[in-house]
Amino acid sequence: MRLHSLGLSCLLAITAILIFTTCHEKLYPPSTATVVDLTPAMIDAIVEEEMVLQNIVGITVGVVENGIVTHTRAYGHHDQARTNPVTTSSKFRYASISKPVTAIATFRAITDGHMGLNDKVADHVSFWPSTGSKGDITIAHLLSHRSGIVHYGYDEDDDKVCDPLDVNPLPTSSFNASASVDRFKHCPLTFTPGTENNYSSYAYDLLGAAIEEATGMDYIAYVNTHVKNVAGMNSFSGFAASPGGYDLDCNLNRTVENEGDVSIKIPGGGWSSNIGDLARFMAGVINNDFIPASYALWQPVTFATDNDDYVYGFRKKSRDNADYISHGGAHDDLRSYIGFFPGDGNGVCLMMNTGGNGNSYRIGEKLLAAMGYGFTRSDLPLTDNGESVECGDRMVSIWRDNGNGDETVIRRGLSHSDFLAERNALAEKGWYLIDMETYKENGSQVWDGIFRKDVTSTSIWRGFSTEGWFEKWEEENDAGRRLIDLEMYKVGPNTKWAGLFQADNSDNYAMWRNFSTSDFGDKYFEMRDEGRKLIDIETYKIGTSRKWAGVWLGTGTSLLNRNYSQDDFIELCRERVDNGYRLLDVETYLVNGQRKFAGVWEPASEGEARWFNILMGDWVNDKHIPLVEDGYELLDLEKY
Repeated sequence: MRLHSLGLSCLLAITAILIFTTCHEKLYPPSTATVVDLTPAMIDAIVEEEMVLQNIVGITVGVVENGIVTHTRAYGHHDQARTNPVTTSSKFRYASISKPVTAIATFRAITDGHMGLNDKVADHVSFWPSTGSKGDITIAHLLSHRSGIVHYGYDEDDDKVCDPLDVNPLPTSSFNASASVDRFKHCPLTFTPGTENNYSSYAYDLLGAAIEEATGMDYIAYVNTHVKNVAGMNSFSGFAASPGGYDLDCNLNRTVENEGDVSIKIPGGGWSSNIGDLARFMAGVINNDFIPASYALWQPVTFATDNDDYVYGFRKKSRDNADYISHGGAHDDLRSYIGFFPGDGNGVCLMMNTGGNGNSYRIGEKLLAAMGYGFTRSDLPLTDNGESVECGDRMVSIWRDNGNGDETVIRRGLSHSDFLAERNALAEKGWYLIDMETYKENGSQVWDGIFRKDVTSTSIWRGFSTEGWFEKWEEENDAGRRLIDLEMYKVGPNTKWAGLFQADNSDNYAMWRNFSTSDFGDKYFEMRDEGRKLIDIETYKIGTSRKWAGVWLGTGTSLLNRNYSQDDFIELCRERVDNGYRLLDVETYLVNGQRKFAGVWEPASEGEARWFNILMGDWVNDKHIPLVEDGYELLDLEKY
């Protein structure tokens, strides 16, 4: 049963917690939102769309309604080959959602008279300095991130202050509080305690040490007794191996990540469980199962002079005239989220195996919005990986200004099998491959693709010999599917062909390959005279000879330009746009060591097309995101 007020029955405990000297009633006011129940279909639609937009491989979601866990759902896989499904039994680390767990344990110790919010930390941690400003740090300072303690060696401006000691004891059944604090106790404070804020995982590791000495009980055992056992969180653990996950590098290639051993920082970032137990934890906070009044955790920080929304173990904001309480977690291989409205008893939690490029708050708040709460979050693809360094990839990309920036997503650098698994996973969600490219990366063949939603489904065929490809082309043609993208690549000394096909009944259709530069020009004019429209070109080498291939589909005007330098091609782009044409396909290649560009153009009938040639790192951070936000749709991607 939720406790909505702090009545006389818990006066003594709450007085200790809330630092009030008189009996003081506080309510959990319900929101003014028109709340509706979430259904599995509503959850699925939001989560599966966000998995595409955020490039998420696997995710679990829990929902609490009126203080009761109503839904736990799992999506995707642990591996990008899509062979190991995520289930509701899959354990993920909480990352920084471990801090609310430690905050609950701290307030349990306060409620039981072992410590007070205003107690000096040095009074409860014998190995913490008791002199100077460090000696002035209180339990409340640690809980609210206003102690001045560094965060992994960095201050509130993200400037490095010190090098933490490399202390990493082997995992045991007990948290090594002394070793954990030894990592940072030599670091200077970044401000006088209580005067500013600096989010600090180290501050919560110090809280774990304070709980141990104040209660005379091992931190892990204390949390298990007062959190795990109370809520029946059977999978909850502080020493679970990471299942690993993924991040994006600044070329937007998926990289395998594993946070590694986190036993040294369990109070600040090391707890884990399956999604059901994370949802049970959230319900326990809402229902005051762990302490007499969870309100104590998000009471105003009376000594704070800043505007930070961090209270005691949680973040608090006002939404729909009610308290919205939340916390997120971030590891290299994971993002997590917990967010709830205590006055309504409703909340959402999730964990996903996607690191720096993922936004767990966006997913959680979209689910809360579906409940009826007033959140508005972007529907645009998330490709910002937070990196500012330049990467090695150079790209050409074509954009169309048609207001559909949320209609396409990209996947890069996937192996042959992983690319097929990704293509199939996206197709199940209604996103279809419309453009692809293959190349060698560190000696291995990898694949890039652009995927678009709400288009006719496409089929992909790869690995065919020159003769075998023609047979496949005829087979697809007879089945009413037309080639829209053609790729040639090498596997050892052997030429291989691949392509995308889409349902189309057009009879004005042709594919020609292995033409010299001049002969391909002749073929282009021949096809043009027959009223056939060139839509795709491919250039490659056979031996030392440059060859060309093309796909013609439908009727209409198309222009072909080849062998332009970069500067001349840029000028040609401007000229073509001014004359009412847009770039449809682009190729780049070397002629005698000189970079050359070729393009296929069509009359612009649906807006403007743009072309860029820049470093991939800058392309992601400086061009890609603004273009998507401005409604530009990505049509073609070429690496060189």
